[in-house]
Amino acid sequence: MNNLSIALVITLIYSSHCFGQTAEDYFLKGVDKGKKEDYRGAVADYTKAIEINPKYAMAYNNRAFIEIFRGNYANAIEDFSMAIELDPTNYNYYIARGSCREQTKALNGALGDFTKAIELKPNLHNAYQKRGILKILMGQLDSGCADLSMAGELGSESVYDWIKEYCN
Repeated sequence: MNNLSIALVITLIYSSHCFGQTAEDYFLKGVDKGKKEDYRGAVADYTKAIEINPKYAMAYNNRAFIEIFRGNYANAIEDFSMAIELDPTNYNYYIARGSCREQTKALNGALGDFTKAIELKPNLHNAYQKRGILKILMGQLDSGCADLSMAGELGSESVYDWIKEYCN
């Protein structure tokens, strides 16, 4: 075998390895880069995973969290929305999108997301807590206090400061 043949075989092996990567491979690379705070690289890898498998809800979810770290809430909301479209029963997506919407002052949308999370998982104290605080900030004191009380009953201890300040 001559040098040209050897080079061709090596190129073919390398090419098949590179092009044979799965969505899961890119997803895992994105996780690793995110842990190392290489956010640009993580977004690129999650994007590649999504290109390979456009129905990969967790890739949208993880890319959304990286976008939050980068301060790109609009992109995060878009990715959480896509994750929700692909997996509408995952209450965590609603909480995360609601928190982003809260950051961008889309308060009614945030309220709707926290409500949907509660519909999907009625014993979710953090969704009651987030919704209760948001309602209080929106001037819905009685309803907000009821949510905070429910969050407390479900095990959230951090709501009691809010209850003491706004609900007595």
